[in-house]
Amino acid sequence: KPVWLILVSSALVLVATPLVVFVLLLLTNDRARMGTHCSRRLSNGALLLVLAVALYLTARGMPPLIAWRP
Repeated sequence: KPVWLILVSSALVLVATPLVVFVLLLLTNDRARMGTHCSRRLSNGALLLVLAVALYLTARGMPPLIAWRP
């Protein structure tokens, strides 16, 4: 059913977004890989804000998806 597919894709996005942002934060702060293009305080602060919002939205959005029954 299309509704089930939409719910599954929403759940995957809810879980994947914080993970992707966290990995991006780790990789952009690695001086061995990034060299002179390593993230600075402003970029780190923006990514931390995005990570905090993503974690908040994940925490708020997952319980209804877990409780849903077809």
